[in-house]
Amino acid sequence: MVTPQDSLQRTAAESVLPTGLCARPLHLSPAKTEVVKYVNETYIVACQSDKGANIAWTKPSGERVSQSRGRIHIEERWNVKGGVNLIFESIEKKDRGNYTCSAEVDGRELTQHFKLVVITPISFMDTPTLQNATEHQDMTIRCEVEGDPEPKVTWQVNGKHPQGPRHKVIADGLLIKNVSRSDRGEYLCRAFQASSIASNIAEQIITLKVQHKPHWPSEQSVRDRAYGYVSGTVNLSCEAMADPGPEFEWIKDSHRIGPHTKHAKLFREPNRSVLQLLITNQTVFGEYVCRASNPLGYLERIVVLHEGAQPAAPQMHVRAAMHDALVVELKETVEENIFRKSPPPLDVTSFRVQVKRKEDKDWLHANTFDFDAETGPMYTIQGLQPDSVYTIRAAAINAAGISNYVKEQNYRTKSLAVAASMNEETSAAPFSSVSSLCLLLGAFLLSQC
Repeated sequence: MVTPQDSLQRTAAESVLPTGLCARPLHLSPAKTEVVKYVNETYIVACQSDKGANIAWTKPSGERVSQSRGRIHIEERWNVKGGVNLIFESIEKKDRGNYTCSAEVDGRELTQHFKLVVITPISFMDTPTLQNATEHQDMTIRCEVEGDPEPKVTWQVNGKHPQGPRHKVIADGLLIKNVSRSDRGEYLCRAFQASSIASNIAEQIITLKVQHKPHWPSEQSVRDRAYGYVSGTVNLSCEAMADPGPEFEWIKDSHRIGPHTKHAKLFREPNRSVLQLLITNQTVFGEYVCRASNPLGYLERIVVLHEGAQPAAPQMHVRAAMHDALVVELKETVEENIFRKSPPPLDVTSFRVQVKRKEDKDWLHANTFDFDAETGPMYTIQGLQPDSVYTIRAAAINAAGISNYVKEQNYRTKSLAVAASMNEETSAAPFSSVSSLCLLLGAFLLSQC
């Protein structure tokens, strides 16, 4: 088996001197007075003299190289008279300097020299790719670079060079004064080595996270209101952004609401908490405090739960049936009661329609459609099958909750044959204002099984 060392020795033995150098009494091959190498590279240089004796290599320190094995050693050239190779198996930074080959030629001592320049590549020391800063404090993003020649460092922040008095490049990184949340992002630490003998570039991407106390999203007010009605349920939500992530607490009348609080459920989502309440009586209404906190601080907001009237079930009429859809008309039912004192009625904001096949026993797998009340009163329920009987029901929704559903009604969609026949008749009829009116009226014909 051929080892890397054997291969290196064979390369040294087979090196051939340029013919132009043979006239010199003592010469080097390669005939370079300065050699540039990176750390851990290899190098072989031959010293040749046909008439010389006592050929020897000397290190920069003046120490003669006598070892025939090792990281730096000498070997006689195979099949070449009067030749000695100097072999570097793995160059280190400390190896740089002047190396001298000497020999006695015709009673005189002759020498040849070469200078070994060792370059240490760029390396990043103590440079985590993820670093944390704290809001309103000074922070040094660490990027410690080593190399020889000494590298120069530049920075980019989210694709731009940092500017202004808050940023300063220092020996071991980038100093940011009075860190804000806008400072988070990707930082590029780029190092350059440039000299007359070599150049190199390397870079490291660093992600900066800014830890901060909780703050509310811009669309969320510090004080909010919600509505509910006795016997109904209501969800109170609270959202906060923080790093580390926020912990949420709900408080009513100075009492903390926990997982074992009666008639209350807590749901946790990333950066959000939802308190679901079953309104059993009037005492459930009132002020609820949401507190969001982390080790850096806390915030509080108030949600006032008011009593509101449950909406009445809407008026529902199916106005047209196609082979794959039903057109439903939904209207709010206005209850007039002059004796009502409280709670006040609330505007209906949306309608909920549920559709299932007639043969299904319950509504667990029904299709649910929510429609904005302002876009009505006609709503199209799509995705149905031809010539099928569907059961449909609807409810109204306001800020306090959802109404009872209207009485269930059954409707059949048209068959494909009937729908195709109607399309043919429509395309064959001459266009006029009268025929257009007929088509519109036909679209609202009721198809009921």
